[in-house]
Amino acid sequence: MKLLLTTCCSVLLAAIPAAAQTRFTGTITYTMSSGDGQSINIVQSSKGPKLRVDQATAGGSRDGSGAGMTASVIYDHDARTLTILLHDQRVYIARPAPDATAMTGPGDSATFAATGKSKTVAGVTCTMYRIHTIRSGRPEDGDACMAKGVGVNPLDMESATGSAANSPAMRAMQDFFARGYGMLEATALKGGTSSTALLVTSISRTPPSDDMFKPPTDYKPMAAGGILNGGAQK
Repeated sequence: MKLLLTTCCSVLLAAIPAAAQTRFTGTITYTMSSGDGQSINIVQSSKGPKLRVDQATAGGSRDGSGAGMTASVIYDHDARTLTILLHDQRVYIARPAPDATAMTGPGDSATFAATGKSKTVAGVTCTMYRIHTIRSGRPEDGDACMAKGVGVNPLDMESATGSAANSPAMRAMQDFFARGYGMLEATALKGGTSSTALLVTSISRTPPSDDMFKPPTDYKPMAAGGILNGGAQK
């Protein structure tokens, strides 16, 4: 359960996606990697104001039943509601999305500038940007490949979970995301070596089913406190 809480609340909710602000309709599949070499597969579906983010098990895929997935988050931008699906338990938690609270440090800063280069990721041409960040007094550098109208927008899920501009880099890029851009690739630069932190692997522009943005009919509701107590409402 601790692993599930960590991935659901830390990875799914704080690290991802671009539905309502880009108004992209379709499904984006991507991988996220951490500094310790671990990676996860993410499937993002968006349609109008609704966004669904699924975390896949190793080698897993996603269908409407949650097969192959460990956890999912559904966010409705207009209604400001958040629904968490826990597939192993076949339960869901529905709650209002919290108010946003910035979590950056007082000395944090970031710059975001075009490099003049472009590349193609998952069949889409994107423009490269260099991000230079100072966080807690330490410099961090990376690159992001951005495209208009499609991609991953971390601020969408930060908005869903109440952590607005949760890093100096996101704060520097928030106006860019608000204009409808998404991220197709992100890399971290350390000691002259580049490592991929996020990579979009496929993009489908087929509109997802409306059922993708509802809990499956055989899932039981659970109070927010039940995620710790392990019990669904009867």
